[in-house]
Amino acid sequence: MLEISSNVKKFLEEGRLLRIASVDKNGSPCIAPFCYWIQDEMVYILTRPETKTARNLRRNPEAAILVDYYDEDWSQLKFCMIKGKTTLIENKENILKYYSIRGKKYPQQGDPTGKILILIQLKPSKVVTLRL
Repeated sequence: MLEISSNVKKFLEEGRLLRIASVDKNGSPCIAPFCYWIQDEMVYILTRPETKTARNLRRNPEAAILVDYYDEDWSQLKFCMIKGKTTLIENKENILKYYSIRGKKYPQQGDPTGKILILIQLKPSKVVTLRL
């Protein structure tokens, strides 16, 4: 497994939103924003199973994510792009064990009980950064 450096890990932990790129059934790229968290060198996203991103990743598990920081002073711009293969976790018990980790970063998103959700797990194969 690709190891993520400590400064990249810190940047990802502090980030609030990522954009994930997937490919639809016609081969067209799709990008969508999501809340996320990282744990054990993996990136996690919780979403509904019917989202276009989830449908795309079922067909083609390859994806790329981008977390960035913008500043009017362009010398302060930063980003981290991670490419890798995703796994969709649909077992409710497995999802709930990860949910408490997400809740620490996004407490406003509430309790998942009764919701039909899936977990997207991205295993990094390549990391590209700017100023990290």
